[in-house]
Amino acid sequence: MLENPKITVILPTYNGGQFLAQSVESIIAQTENDWELIIVNDCSTDNTLEIAEGFSAKDSRIQVITNRTNMKLPASLNIGFSKARGRYFTWTSDDNLYKPNALEIMAAYLDNRREVDFITANSDIIGEEGEVLKQKYNTADIRLPVELILGCNISAAFMYRREIAEAVGGYDENLFCAEDYDYWCRIALAGNIGYINDNIYQYRKHKNSLSTTKRKEAEKNKLLVQKKHLDAFCSKFCLSNIDRLKIAVINKSNVIESTPIKLYPLFIFLKGYKLAVKLIAGLVFWDKALRRKIRRRFSFSINSICKI
Repeated sequence: MLENPKITVILPTYNGGQFLAQSVESIIAQTENDWELIIVNDCSTDNTLEIAEGFSAKDSRIQVITNRTNMKLPASLNIGFSKARGRYFTWTSDDNLYKPNALEIMAAYLDNRREVDFITANSDIIGEEGEVLKQKYNTADIRLPVELILGCNISAAFMYRREIAEAVGGYDENLFCAEDYDYWCRIALAGNIGYINDNIYQYRKHKNSLSTTKRKEAEKNKLLVQKKHLDAFCSKFCLSNIDRLKIAVINKSNVIESTPIKLYPLFIFLKGYKLAVKLIAGLVFWDKALRRKIRRRFSFSINSICKI
């Protein structure tokens, strides 16, 4: 076991025997080998523990913690990170995969940019058999921390410093299926988030995944997160009434009850303007990078409407 590993990876798992070995093997295959892996077995009833202990017996960098009762994901993350010894933190799921250079790329970014507390990259969406269904590719220059309040723009590929983890505390155990979204919002408010274009991760969609089986709970808790952090985002990022309106309209809920009705026509105008700019840029300019530049130049961003 490494005395002071550079990176701690937490892998919480509950009945993850189907894909767990593939997930762990993707960590072992990393080009960056200065890591520790803490597998938190959340009282599984399948062969998860057997698989995890098999890897631990072969690799001293891997340890296994087994919960006595089923604690669920956020509590398992907190249990794992309480044992973390790395200076950089990340976590992954038992059904997802790292590409070989994932840890190296993210750690190098944090090594070279002391002002950044958290880094996120791009990922593939894969199916049950590992086939690539979609490349979830969002260019770094059009993602902003301020836009987290409108919806999560952090991918499943991420890494953050121990210091920011200590500053914001643990994952909220009352926000199951939205504990990560809440955590990213807290980091955005307390520190600095960086975005990179590298595609370094594979997120698996299948019938038994949490994103499939707990969709309604995830949506409910996502709204709670937005309501929880809205005022702080408005204060830090100078968000205006129009941005409050956007959240209410996008989520079709009463998360924000104080939005003046008179702003609805303005909101509709801005949505139409943005659509028109996108259409015209697509018709006139063939180069994708140039189209994005034109859209950014002539569209209203969240930060540009601060004084309404």
